[in-house]
Amino acid sequence: MIAGCVKNGGVDEAFEYFQAMPERNTASYNAMISGFVRWERVNEAGGLFEEMPRKDVISYTVDGYMEIGEVEKVRALFDGMPRRNVVSWTVMISGYVDNGKFDEARDLYERMPNKNIVAMTAMVTGYFKEGRVEDARVLFDGIRYKDLVCWNAMITGYAQNGIGEEALKLCSEMVKLGIQPDNLTLVSVFTACSGLASVKEGRQIYVLVIKNGFELDLSLCNSLITMYNKCGSIVDAEQAFRQMNAAGLVSWNTIIFVFAQRGPYEKVVDFFNQMEVVCVKPDGSRTEHYSCLVDILSRAGQLEKASEIIREMPFEADAGVWGALLAACSVYLNLNLGELAAKRIGNGIHIIQALLLFCLLYMLQLACGMK
Repeated sequence: MIAGCVKNGGVDEAFEYFQAMPERNTASYNAMISGFVRWERVNEAGGLFEEMPRKDVISYTVDGYMEIGEVEKVRALFDGMPRRNVVSWTVMISGYVDNGKFDEARDLYERMPNKNIVAMTAMVTGYFKEGRVEDARVLFDGIRYKDLVCWNAMITGYAQNGIGEEALKLCSEMVKLGIQPDNLTLVSVFTACSGLASVKEGRQIYVLVIKNGFELDLSLCNSLITMYNKCGSIVDAEQAFRQMNAAGLVSWNTIIFVFAQRGPYEKVVDFFNQMEVVCVKPDGSRTEHYSCLVDILSRAGQLEKASEIIREMPFEADAGVWGALLAACSVYLNLNLGELAAKRIGNGIHIIQALLLFCLLYMLQLACGMK
């Protein structure tokens, strides 16, 4: 009854059933504590744990505290357990790794009586986070029966540490052994291809995406677009975006970044407008997005294009938008546009900042002999 209420979000109702029980055993305490943790009511879970007559292995409580960074409280709970099984040791080690406390994780791992694959995989991840690639590989090679999570930890670690060749080799080895990749594997492999700027391998990996039925996975599609961009294949990037089913905000931002970085810059404006047409709400205000767009174009030296976008905006540009243009004018020594931006920024503190930037611009032009 308690588990059913918790599953449907009725935590308070579950607690009423719990309190009404004439006798409560370890299983009922664990069910209620795990329910509190599941619905992020960690303080109540901890309080109930303290009330337990016989404190058993409450891995859910440990995991819940770890998720909110209460590492010391977790360790106190762990140390107070009269009996610890493989689950409690594993949750504790994984929690230390996730919270950036690798030394503590390693110390506990070395003390763990019966090391399992979950704890070993957590340590592989920990070694990679510390940049200790060889140690991660030694531990990985020592795991006799590797599951998909273990392979993913190794492939992701290689990709995130800029060792794309090894990530691709490992993925190929995994597939040959008959272990099918999941979306996390494929995202990591696309990351590896991006680092190598290897569009050929990326296209080969995309065959695995289709073969395994992940072509509609948004995170994978976004990684594919990013990979094509880093490989300089913007046509493929746009095609991948067009084939997406119900692109989300991250997808729109990704494709906009592709063309903002590489051009043609008309595509940036086009995609930005399309995003509003299909009712995908930008994160932040429209002003912030235009300011960002102007800033990207300005940094790329496309000052005239940035100015044109400002003039065609569907609302009056504010100081942030003009300021982005003015800052770039001081870098690219465009006095005419710099003067226009300075005048349009407005009154008060903004005009003081504008004048300072404008003076810098003018002095730079003098120094370059442009006046």
